Amino acid sequence: SKIPTPSSAPPVQDNPLAHLPAPKSLVRKGLDMLSWLARATLTFVVKLPGNIVFYAWNSTERKALLTQIQDTIKHEINHYWVGTKLLWADIRTSRALLGKTLGGSALTRRERR
Repeated sequence: SKIPTPSSAPPVQDNPLAHLPAPKSLVRKGLDMLSWLARATLTFVVKLPGNIVFYAWNSTERKALLTQIQDTIKHEINHYWVGTKLLWADIRTSRALLGKTLGGSALTRRERR
């Protein structure tokens, strides 16, 4: 005799992996990805000497590129410095509130926010 199941129960599947794509399509996708990676790497390597020669011979372009790189580096360093200061301010405030709470004091309305 068959055990009755509730009507709200999900249907039983024979193979739980049936919804996954076929192994051949996964292999094909992997090969496509490797092919793209090889083409991108080759393109980068082929263009690299030309870029080096271009910037070696064109001093104004080289200076503009170096200025752009320096500005980007300065911007990123400042971004991380400000973020670090904000993080430490949050840690300092949290530590004070945690100490106050663990010490048995009640937090004020502003401190609870």
